[in-house]
Amino acid sequence: MVIQVLNEYNVDINNMDSIDMLISEAKIAQLQCDYFALLKKPLKTL
Repeated sequence: MVIQVLNEYNVDINNMDSIDMLISEAKIAQLQCDYFALLKKPLKTL
């Protein structure tokens, strides 16, 4: 299923640099949307 989506958006699945970039961008977007994620780690250490 993931490969189908990547092919639909013309992402070369053999280019690891573009895959790594997509993963990095997804992680950044996830952090920007989940404001509580920044608080979860410090609270666990208490």
